[in-house]
Amino acid sequence: MLQLLYRASFFLYEISFILFALALGSYSESLRKITRAWRLGPYWLCPVCASLLMLLCALMHFYVYHFLSPRYLQTGAHEQLLLMYLLKTISMLSIFLAGACLLLGNGMFLKKNSA
Repeated sequence: MLQLLYRASFFLYEISFILFALALGSYSESLRKITRAWRLGPYWLCPVCASLLMLLCALMHFYVYHFLSPRYLQTGAHEQLLLMYLLKTISMLSIFLAGACLLLGNGMFLKKNSA
């Protein structure tokens, strides 16, 4: 039972990041249409970058927890543990950069339109 809950929690984590990436993609499409109608710059590219970074996070997390972790539990190889920590760090960095991209794009769009 505990192993089932453990696996389900990680699938929900990955699915939620994929859904969030799809929502960002939808938002960027709406923003693209608005900026094209108002003849503004390509502010919609920042949410697209954020969406791709969120997908990268989900893929890294999936790979680490569904492929590397079971192998590490069997072998206990130090190199594999370092690889897992490196990929998890990149995954968390991609979340940080996605937030920064979104904040930057929204800030530039609001600054341009509030003047």
